[in-house]
Amino acid sequence: MSIIVEDGSNIPNANSYVSVIDARVILNFLGQDLDANDVTAEQQLLNSMTYIEAFRAKYKGQKTERNQPLQWPRIGVCIDDFVLDTDVIPQELIDAQVFAAYEFSTGVVLQPTVSGQVVQSEEVVGAVKVSYFNTRAMEGSFNLIRVLDSLNPLFETAGFVMRGMRG
Repeated sequence: MSIIVEDGSNIPNANSYVSVIDARVILNFLGQDLDANDVTAEQQLLNSMTYIEAFRAKYKGQKTERNQPLQWPRIGVCIDDFVLDTDVIPQELIDAQVFAAYEFSTGVVLQPTVSGQVVQSEEVVGAVKVSYFNTRAMEGSFNLIRVLDSLNPLFETAGFVMRGMRG
């Protein structure tokens, strides 16, 4: 499958916010890269899209068209108190996809399948088997800080913000 880049104009069948070439440029400035094989690098970017698109309920605004293939472009989005044009894919989103692709290229599973319950110990008490679970925050899951830092300006915030103006 080839990458079809969404540029803000609702490209049919778009499946990425960034090309392999542009992703490599972003990462090379940081001394990093995707896999040297372009086909594998495309797969890394496509896997990162699955992760990025999973945040659909958190994104500000709404899709510009009901049937567009990706969550962006969107209408009604403000970033740092500036209204984002409806035909713009935010650089923060592109960066997040690239950073997630890099993590995937290093072997990180972006969306691990875990139950959140790891058996700590088991014992038999009479005729009953008792299991004690370690229920701390989902074993095997983690936060991709660099990815989430890039996405945070694109997320709705809880509550409201009051702004005053002097005049």
